[in-house]
Amino acid sequence: MSLDNTALQYAATQRPVVNTTKSFAVSAWLKPDGSATSPTRNFTAVSTRGEQMSGFYLKYVEANDTWVFARTARDIHSSGDEGWYQATWRQGVHTDEWTHVVGVYDAIDQRLKIYVNGEKGEDSARVTSPWSATGPLEIGRAQWDAGPADYWAGEIDDVSVYDRIVGAGEVEEMVTRHPDLKGRWKFNSEGCTSTECAGETKTGVWTAPGWVEALEPGRVKGYGTPEEVLR
Repeated sequence: MSLDNTALQYAATQRPVVNTTKSFAVSAWLKPDGSATSPTRNFTAVSTRGEQMSGFYLKYVEANDTWVFARTARDIHSSGDEGWYQATWRQGVHTDEWTHVVGVYDAIDQRLKIYVNGEKGEDSARVTSPWSATGPLEIGRAQWDAGPADYWAGEIDDVSVYDRIVGAGEVEEMVTRHPDLKGRWKFNSEGCTSTECAGETKTGVWTAPGWVEALEPGRVKGYGTPEEVLR
C-alpha cells in the first residue's frame, strides 16, 4: 500500500481488532518516503483509535530519526496530561528502504518493546495505566486530541496484529520468511472491481492502474487505490 500524507490517505477496519489492556503485538513492513515532510515530523504506520488518542502508535519519528512504538497513559489530551510511554530504536532509520518493525505490549512485564529487522530496541518504562481503545485499527495515520494526525508517507505492507506477545525468535521468523506467490492480476487504467479482474469476490474498487498479488496465507499485496477504503 502506497500512501501520500499530503492527500490524507489511510485505511481502517470497521471494528476494534485488539484489546489494548492486555498483551498484544503489531508488525509491518515499512518504507518511509525520505522526501516527505510533515508539520509534526511524525509518520504513523499503524494505530488503533480511542476517543481522543490512539491506543498505540507504531511510527517513524523524523525529528529523532527513530522508530517508536508508543502509547499514552490515558485517553485524554490536556496540556500534556495524556502521559507517554515509548519503546525506541536508537540506531537510525533508513528511509526509502523496506524495514520490518514490530511493536509488542507485554501486560505481565508492563512494558512496550520494539524490534527492527529482528533486532530489539529499548523497552519503555512500566506502563502503569493501560486503557482500552475501542475504535478501529488504522493504517497510515494516528489520532491525537480527538483528530487525525501524523499521516504516513511511503509504503506499508504485510500488517499483522496479534492478541499476545511475540518473542525474539518469532520476530526473526517474520523477517526471514518469504510468502509464496499464488496469483497475479493486471488491472487496467480505467479500473475494475476485484471480481472482474481476479474472478474472486474481494472488498473495494481499484481505480488506479497496477497489479495485485495473492500471497499465502491469505495476504494481499497491491499497487493502486482501493476507493472504498482510502480517503
